Amino acid sequence: MREKKFSKMAADCYSSPGCSESEFIFRNINLSLNDNHIIRNVSGMVQKGEILGIFGPKGSGKSALVSTLAGHLKPYIGEILLNGEPVNACRNRIAFVQSRDLFLPTLTVYETLYFTAKLRLSSNEVNIKNRVKQVIDLLHLQMYLDFMVQVVTTAVKKKLSIACEMLIDSKVIVIDEPTTDLDYKDALDLMRFLRYYTIQFEKIGIVSLRACPSGIYQTCSKSLFLYNGHTAFYGTSAQCDSFLQQLDTAPPIGHHPMDYMLELLNEDCLDDTIPVQEKIVEAAYKRRNTHDWPDYFHLTKYHAKSPKSSSRSKDNNNHTKPVKYDAEEIKVLIEKTKDTTLSSPSSSLYPSSYCNQFWTLFCRNFTNARRRILFPISVIQNVYILVVCILVWWQPERTEETVKDRLVPKEIKVVNKERKYNHYRLSAFCLSKTLSEIPLTVIQPFVYLSVIYWVANLNNLEAFFASLGVLMADVLAAQSIGVFIGAALRPPWTVTMVPLGLLSMMLWGGAFNTPPSWFSWGRFASFFYYGLNAFIYLEFKDAKPIKCGAKSMVPVCNMINPATNSTYTDFDSDIILLVTKVEWPLSYYLGVLIGIFVITKILWYVAMRRRKSDE
Repeated sequence: MREKKFSKMAADCYSSPGCSESEFIFRNINLSLNDNHIIRNVSGMVQKGEILGIFGPKGSGKSALVSTLAGHLKPYIGEILLNGEPVNACRNRIAFVQSRDLFLPTLTVYETLYFTAKLRLSSNEVNIKNRVKQVIDLLHLQMYLDFMVQVVTTAVKKKLSIACEMLIDSKVIVIDEPTTDLDYKDALDLMRFLRYYTIQFEKIGIVSLRACPSGIYQTCSKSLFLYNGHTAFYGTSAQCDSFLQQLDTAPPIGHHPMDYMLELLNEDCLDDTIPVQEKIVEAAYKRRNTHDWPDYFHLTKYHAKSPKSSSRSKDNNNHTKPVKYDAEEIKVLIEKTKDTTLSSPSSSLYPSSYCNQFWTLFCRNFTNARRRILFPISVIQNVYILVVCILVWWQPERTEETVKDRLVPKEIKVVNKERKYNHYRLSAFCLSKTLSEIPLTVIQPFVYLSVIYWVANLNNLEAFFASLGVLMADVLAAQSIGVFIGAALRPPWTVTMVPLGLLSMMLWGGAFNTPPSWFSWGRFASFFYYGLNAFIYLEFKDAKPIKCGAKSMVPVCNMINPATNSTYTDFDSDIILLVTKVEWPLSYYLGVLIGIFVITKILWYVAMRRRKSDE
């Protein structure tokens, strides 16, 4: 029943136009990054229903090669063909799964798949949900749908990464190190699934793998071994055994040929003899011109130079150094070749409309932020602080002594990955994130202020609603500064600068009552200053008179009132504004806060765009 169901899914796909691709060919691929020759004359072919496994020691160029085959790095020599056509002829031909599983941690497994489908599929709601359900059934994710991504196992996260790429039903799926951090059973189950998937749905699979048990080698139809960017072997397991025997390095009894090949490539040379790796690479180059390879893979005179002789060449000396790029660094190298990547035409750069991108990102950001901001521990923390404030400021009288008490004042990586593959416009993300997080950002401060305003016996109802507006502007300005710093700086600078900046703003904004005269300008650099002064303005402007204290420091309280022939018992609350040097009208303070919010949001957008182009 399971096979029939999946066969029908495959039949529905292949009955549509553009589903006739049958082979994937890469020929004489040469890649150079940062003056380092990463890949040298690498070729291979994969047909539908097959998996090509790319193996090699760490730093051999596996991640660089799969990134090139997926179209995210452009070789300076060589071609990549899908059914005889360049892979950049149309988009959505190749799906690429990175080695790292990057998700928004507070979204559930189903929400992650659903929002990804909404962004990447230009179809109606019914078809999108059906496609999501098909992928869930295919990868057996039913029991994890309601779990947040941050709590599921590594194996489930890897399946989820693959599922997100399977949503678009590309003909070629390229996966960088799918078995990393998985135990033997999970790794073998995953590779067996990929084998089943490529055969059942007539897909083409390409995977890069580190050292793995022989059972995983058997799931690959063909294998490509790399060493320092060179081809060390390409072919089947039987051909590998024959190849090693020709080199007088036959695998010991009980050793899988592929496993033994990887051992040889990782072997250290402790004497002055020619390393076995160099012998293997040289033999692999000679093998390119035999009947084991099709004619169109044979090396021309231009490419036939032996790696042994080239390694002795002074001009190519730096090209024979071990490749220093692994999976963690390739994502940076990909963006450095942005202008020359194999991309689709700009007219069809994004799979969905701007409105769909905005609404989908709005819903996704709201869901993610709701669980992050309203996390139970955070709510309990704020409730505790609120209770303490209630106990400290319970309905005080408006006297001179109490006046002083009233004056106390994980996503970027996911976005970079999705932006890299043109899932949506950056402006749609920034706008949706800003609008979706406004209600969630201000809800707790609103509740906090509403309770404290009544408990602390502050000004009238009109001032209360105005205070809510000031609080909203102050919170949004602070949040906007935070997201800008997070986008503009990178660790460890972020961890260092944020506490220093926050402390400085607090001191400049009012916590330090007697700053030096030469540093009086510092208060204007703090958003705390504008919010605090706006609250002071609302509390004491046109408010009820304040009772004088027994030993009043206010001159008016020591003056004789002609009407009563005694000292004044209260004074106008506006005097507090003069004492605290609140000189601007409310609109000025509010305008500065709004300006900070708008300007830092624009700077955030610029920093996000610049960060994508620099990484």
